[in-house]
Amino acid sequence: MEESTRKKNLFIFFGSILVIVFFLVYILNKPENSGSNETSVQSNLRSTLLEVIRNENEISKTKDYVTYINLGLAYYNDGQLFKAIQAWEEAIKLKETAKAHSNICSAYCRMGLGQEALKHCNRALAIEPENDLAANNKKWAENILERDTLSSES
Repeated sequence: MEESTRKKNLFIFFGSILVIVFFLVYILNKPENSGSNETSVQSNLRSTLLEVIRNENEISKTKDYVTYINLGLAYYNDGQLFKAIQAWEEAIKLKETAKAHSNICSAYCRMGLGQEALKHCNRALAIEPENDLAANNKKWAENILERDTLSSES
């Protein structure tokens, strides 16, 4: 199979998986979901995420920005924050964007590392000053730093 066709097929495959993941996340967050139905959806979401992660070796061969962004999202949603950051850093090597930096900021915030998070939020806002997600993530990082300052003063 021709290399460009292979890359295109991989991109479509992982893009489709990402759409499914976001759809499942949406379903999980609907208030009417409860009980065993929610457990089934959570199980499907987890297996979809694991499928994306299992194909990491194929993804790394593509050297495609969007693919690394999607891999990072799969890791992030699976709670594998260090691997998510690594995937987004690979994306940045290919194309530096506010989205990738904002995603890294969010991961560091989830880990409680406000200073590292703030660096990436500031970089995201330097690239794209009107990026609302980066601005909100920056506030999150600042809250973490404030909390850490208050707890160290106690």
